[in-house]
Amino acid sequence: MSHASQRDTRVAYGAMCFWWGDIQQVGATPPKAVIIGGRQQVVSLPCCPTCGGMLMEAPTEAAFLKGAQDYEDKGNPGYVAFIRWSKGKCFKTRELAEAAYAKRATEGEPPRRRS
Repeated sequence: MSHASQRDTRVAYGAMCFWWGDIQQVGATPPKAVIIGGRQQVVSLPCCPTCGGMLMEAPTEAAFLKGAQDYEDKGNPGYVAFIRWSKGKCFKTRELAEAAYAKRATEGEPPRRRS
């Protein structure tokens, strides 16, 4: 299999918001002219597709979820399920995401199927 045909497995997650998803889902900031190495270039940065916040990345979803599992194992039951639920959703803070998750549970939202 050639490198060009391999799927990019990176996961991006919010540095300024509570969002995460596949690298293919990221947005981009509006193009901006900047000077790099004495030459003007037009650049755009990857960002949250909802709010435009800057992102960080993990090499794979498994690596990203391992961090969530480690946190759950330290006495935070249900954290992995919460993180899985939050994929693709943007919240300003983790607390707002947790409130939406709790509300979903009380309103009987059907469980999301894993793909």
